[in-house]
Amino acid sequence: MSEKTFTFLVPVDDSEGTLAALRYASRRAHEMKGRVALLAIVEAKEIETWGGVERAMADEAFDQARKEMVRFEQLARELSQADVQTYYYKGEPRAVLLDLIATEKEISILVLPAQTKDGQRHPLVQDLTSEKGLKKLTIPLVIVPAACRCDDSQTAPIPSA
Repeated sequence: MSEKTFTFLVPVDDSEGTLAALRYASRRAHEMKGRVALLAIVEAKEIETWGGVERAMADEAFDQARKEMVRFEQLARELSQADVQTYYYKGEPRAVLLDLIATEKEISILVLPAQTKDGQRHPLVQDLTSEKGLKKLTIPLVIVPAACRCDDSQTAPIPSA
């Protein structure tokens, strides 16, 4: 019988809490001999009349997401000491997240930041902890506050681009 490998999924965005969630997931993955998966979601913009402009904007958004993801991948790899899986999708964040969890069976734990960069409750936390969201979520959810040091007395800063 093979031992289950845990994969911690962290959706990344520009919130301060994302870094705390990433550190938490990476350290837990290291402790459990698991790995981290990172998800970048580019929200679809409705520009129906200007299809070419929409494609160009989406391409630019994906390029920016890939550039930013490199920093997060580097930190996750360093802290977890394991390979990091990355996913890039376009769409509505809640729907993309739930579809990814449903299709990628190795994803076993979802780790979300508690707040956005302006201190508000993270929209995915709000969506997924509602009665409707909880019915659709099929894996455990860990919510990490931005102030969490994740058992690290000397927290490493995120590498600069």
